[in-house]
Amino acid sequence: MTIDKVRQILNTNDGSLPDINFDFDNKSVVGDAYALIQGRATCLMSKFAYYWSKGKSKQVPICFGENPALDFLSGDAEAFHVVFGGLQSSTKAPIPDLGIFVLGADFIALDGFVA
Repeated sequence: MTIDKVRQILNTNDGSLPDINFDFDNKSVVGDAYALIQGRATCLMSKFAYYWSKGKSKQVPICFGENPALDFLSGDAEAFHVVFGGLQSSTKAPIPDLGIFVLGADFIALDGFVA
């Protein structure tokens, strides 16, 4: 993607943030990535967050403090999305609410929205 394309995407301030995709090049690290993002948050903004458990054949609630990405890595969870709130950078700067899609053992996508 060229810088001109990036400028075009970000030119209009509509409050949305483009998705950011992370491909960890065949390294099964989504559990670590999930834990890193959750560690910067204070809450789970998703009111009714679930993942589909293949082993239990039912929806399992996603709770703040737990790491369902590990269930994904073990093969039990289907891909899922949650939104974290109250995030801060390492310098304590506020970060807008951030969604994380767990899509593969080596792939996540981040999304967000600034009101």
